[in-house]
Amino acid sequence: MEEIVDIRYPVKGFIVIKPVGMKAIKKLYNLFENELEKNNHEPVHFPAVIPEQNLRKEEEHFKGFESEVFWITKAGLNELNEKLILRPTSETAIYPMYSLWIKSYRDLPLKYYISGTVWRYETKSTRPLIRGREFLWIETHCAFKNKEDAYKQISEDLSIAKKIIRDKLKIDFIMVRRPRWDTFAGAQQTFAIDTLLPDGKVLQIATTHYLGENFAKVFNIKYVDSDMKEKYVHQTCFGIGINRILASVIHIHSDSIGIVYPSALADGIVIPISEDVVEKAKEIAEKANLKLDLDFSKTPGERFYYWDRKGVPYKLVVGKKEIEQNFISVYRRDGKKYNIKDLKELENIIQDFDNSLFKPLKIVNVSSFEELKKALDQKVIARACFCSVEKDGTDCYNKIKQELKAEVRGYRIDIQEQPEGNCIVCNRKANHVVYIAKQY
Repeated sequence: MEEIVDIRYPVKGFIVIKPVGMKAIKKLYNLFENELEKNNHEPVHFPAVIPEQNLRKEEEHFKGFESEVFWITKAGLNELNEKLILRPTSETAIYPMYSLWIKSYRDLPLKYYISGTVWRYETKSTRPLIRGREFLWIETHCAFKNKEDAYKQISEDLSIAKKIIRDKLKIDFIMVRRPRWDTFAGAQQTFAIDTLLPDGKVLQIATTHYLGENFAKVFNIKYVDSDMKEKYVHQTCFGIGINRILASVIHIHSDSIGIVYPSALADGIVIPISEDVVEKAKEIAEKANLKLDLDFSKTPGERFYYWDRKGVPYKLVVGKKEIEQNFISVYRRDGKKYNIKDLKELENIIQDFDNSLFKPLKIVNVSSFEELKKALDQKVIARACFCSVEKDGTDCYNKIKQELKAEVRGYRIDIQEQPEGNCIVCNRKANHVVYIAKQY
């Protein structure tokens, strides 16, 4: 992790992200932003500060974030007449403007996204990239004519997450609808993406929310429909945790040497073994659109190790033997070596490497509270029958949380599952199959 961040910044919960981490973060942003724009989202920028009155307008939202915000009470030598907050999330910054921009059904759907930083006064133990007081992410904020269109957006959000997180970054996850007690403050429903880190704790890396008309009514976001009637918009928001996704890649893929990046997050490197083969190496680097390592003060072994620690997925090596026999040596990050005659062969080698990184989540079926306890000790996600993810299941949730220090994550939305037994806590009829794990 020291290659990625420096935690010695003198403010608790704030970290410095070093070049190896920041280059991967830039690629993460590009992956998601490109996919969002393919799906008709447009980029916007909003200020980092929000007036206190905006945050207070949606009561449930305010209660959810009041204790987590950084308050700004003074500017220069002057006390502010109205307190400001550093953006903990962007609903209350964006939606007052939506009420000005949306007037007619012709203005819908409206699909904007913001890439930036949010700040939350995290009171739990902080951990680099996983839980901090400043973090990077992307938020989409969409408005639609009706509930049906909003739910289509939820499906699109989850599809985008799958395409990038699972297909490109090779991180497995579950998609769940969060229980009522764990729904985003101000939302009607929350859908989350959870992955499992090697220490047996799940990490929420993205969420999408159906806000319904809640914020629209608070911020007066209305449109005149084709029937000339005034109606409230239905809204969704999609939060993509850039820091946490990078943390997942690092913790899940890395080995005893260092970082292991999939090819979506890092390019290869061309290494000429000696100075007399540099021209050939330059030619290869130009064709492959890769950088050259020209540090001949180190031995080839030291140079290999340097790039392995930085997570480079493959190295193209050029020496006298390669030139004499007209091939290029490819050293993959997993230790496999190939000799290729044409750079076109590289694509399959890289794809095979990426696929080798994928590790399915460890999920164990449990049919009793005792089995749940044993499963959690094995550092897995438990799958169990549960009475309800609505309010009437709160007592069972609290028992799991208090006695096992674990959380009911919710029920799957990417597959249909029907309970075949009773609740593992209260033994009442089970209405859901839920997933339970310890969390960060």
